[in-house]
Amino acid sequence: MPTPPRLLIVAHDVVQPRMAGPGIRALELARALAPELPVALAVPHAAPAAKEPFPLLPYEPGRWESLRPAASRAGALLVNPFTLAAFPALAALGTPLAVDLYDPFPLENLQPLRGAPPAERAAVQARDLALLRHALAVGDFFLCANGRQRDAWLGALMAAGRVNPATADADPTLASLLAEVPFGLPDAPFA
Repeated sequence: MPTPPRLLIVAHDVVQPRMAGPGIRALELARALAPELPVALAVPHAAPAAKEPFPLLPYEPGRWESLRPAASRAGALLVNPFTLAAFPALAALGTPLAVDLYDPFPLENLQPLRGAPPAERAAVQARDLALLRHALAVGDFFLCANGRQRDAWLGALMAAGRVNPATADADPTLASLLAEVPFGLPDAPFA
């Protein structure tokens, strides 16, 4: 039986030769961390046939039983708010949970819906804020992509009660709560 990963990164979007930002982010985080610790990358649908220095574990979106074995064996989990929404049981495992906030989706989603009906815009904003509030409540550690995001996310963490006198006294830099990890792009295409 293979050694369980110390860190399981759960991608909520596909990891394949043509992929969007969430897949790229998850893959590049796994590639960057693999030399330092045993890592595995859980990917929706079939795992690509790429050769990586870590296992690519397929799961079926929305089917907890397809992700549960890998998640239950991991020493720590790295997810994003959408993954937590799809698999709320991840937060109940008792496993250290890092949440990647590289994508400020509640703000980002305001622009493409500018011409949509007000009720639709309000529903999307309410959904996004609920996802964010849940992630801020259950995460043990958070990642962001740059200094401007760090400032914004520290404000959100403060509003959520996660930055308070106790956390500030324990770590005045708050680096043990929120780390800046730039968005990485590969040197070579994924194949």
